[in-house]
Amino acid sequence: MRGKTWFAALIVSTGTVSALPAWAEGVRLRPDGSNLAVMIFGGMDGVAPESFAGSVAAAMPEELLDPGRNFARHPAYEPEREYTVVISFHDPAQPVETDLCKAGSRSEAAPPPPDFRGLHSAVGLTGALCVDDVALRTTTMRSAGRVTPDQLSFRFLIADAAKALFPDGFARLPRTTTGAR
Repeated sequence: MRGKTWFAALIVSTGTVSALPAWAEGVRLRPDGSNLAVMIFGGMDGVAPESFAGSVAAAMPEELLDPGRNFARHPAYEPEREYTVVISFHDPAQPVETDLCKAGSRSEAAPPPPDFRGLHSAVGLTGALCVDDVALRTTTMRSAGRVTPDQLSFRFLIADAAKALFPDGFARLPRTTTGAR
């Protein structure tokens, strides 16, 4: 863990993007036919960032990603704007301290990743529903114990975060409540 903590300090103090590990750069996905992009920061050792991000997107509720069933029919929806769910996985002892909507692919949204495989570990998740670079809603969650993308507990963590970002259901855009938990 010391190496990861030191590396995080290096990222924050130098801002050097070229030396970042793959998990720190983030992966942006737009599932086929969706009006919602998904940006994932963090990952697991030994798992390609794109594969991990694909597992996260696959764990999201289908009705959230389907414009026929999500907020695209809500009166507040503006199709010319960019709607993104940003999720950062991290060690819960080192929460994300940045505005995820403005982070883009910068490293400050990606503190050292959690230990997904330790039985006594915990996985932290910070998420935001962004319209352009403004957060409509944010959430912070954690899952204790061993969590991997192939487990039901991982899918529940992702689904619970999505539900927290859309408290009135996926067919409605939430009111602006930056910092809401």
